[in-house]
Formats: sequence, structure tokens, C-alpha cells
Amino acid sequence: MAEEKKREPQGIVAIVTNGTGDVIATASDFDRQTPGGFKLWEGQRHRARQSVMWNTVKAYSSTALSDAVDYYLAEQLFNAMQRKSNHRITYRAVGYSDDIAAEVGRH
Repeated sequence: MAEEKKREPQGIVAIVTNGTGDVIATASDFDRQTPGGFKLWEGQRHRARQSVMWNTVKAYSSTALSDAVDYYLAEQLFNAMQRKSNHRITYRAVGYSDDIAAEVGRH
């Protein structure tokens, strides 16, 4: 019986830092589902961004506020934080080739 080759996990890690470089929130996505017309890593990056956005809003707010915020408002708050207080998302690819990891890091 031939041995099965184990597949390495592939995913995207998203890290939000503030203007001084402190880590505020992290999220990752290793789901293997690919949205139609997108590459696996593109779908993972999108889902990781959504998760890290929510985690950032939760990190800065009370439970009452974060429970009241919907996706649209959370995205608006997060985008304002990026523009006005130098918050930044950094993406890292795990288990992907160097060329894909470089492309993920550029976005």
C-alpha cells in the first residue's frame, strides 16, 4: 500500500497593528473553500480580513457596543481607524509557495 502524502495546512494570517506597531488583533483562515472565480488564498485573505476587523472593533469597545455593531458599521469604523490613526493589516501566508506568499504580503 502506498503511503499517502500529507498535505500541509495552507492559510492566511491577518494581523492588525496600531500606529506604533503594537498588535491589536489577529485572525486566521485555513478553510479550504474557494469562492467562485477566486484563488484559495484570496478567499482565505478575505475571510481573515473580516475576522480581524471584527476582532479589532471588539478589542476597542465594550461588549454592549460590539454586540450592537453590524458588519457595515464595523467596516466603516475599521476603515476610519486605518485612515486616521494609522492602523494597518499585515497578511502572512502559511504553507504556500514563496511566490504566493509574496503576493499575499503585497496586498
